[in-house]
Amino acid sequence: MKKFVSILGSYLGHMGVYFMLVMLVFGFVSLATASGSVSLVLIWTALLFAGLTSLCDFLFRIASMSLFVKVVLHGILTTASFALAVGTSGVLERGKTLVFGVILFVVCYAVAAVIGSAVYIAMEKKEANKQGYQNLYAPKN
Repeated sequence: MKKFVSILGSYLGHMGVYFMLVMLVFGFVSLATASGSVSLVLIWTALLFAGLTSLCDFLFRIASMSLFVKVVLHGILTTASFALAVGTSGVLERGKTLVFGVILFVVCYAVAAVIGSAVYIAMEKKEANKQGYQNLYAPKN
């Protein structure tokens, strides 16, 4: 039961962060375009995207895959969830706008993935150096 609660808490936490970030972007776009409000369709779209992306985050719990494979699969699934959420929302009238949005999303994701992976690798290397070296073959006194 504790494991289930932990997984549910992790899922809802990730979903909340993604929803907050998407709503922040929608708020800035709303201010920039002087529309003054965010429609209910955009809120449901943000919630759909946040839910699907939070499911994609569970890829990082798989220990048997390398970091590169995890990031690539996460990027593909997250981009698909973005395209699904925006495409089904009915907010965009033209297909070209959706394609441009997906390309912009992929570029932003790639930048974030490179920065995040570099930070992760640096933290792992620092942690490995902190543990020190133990000679497995030297006799213990």
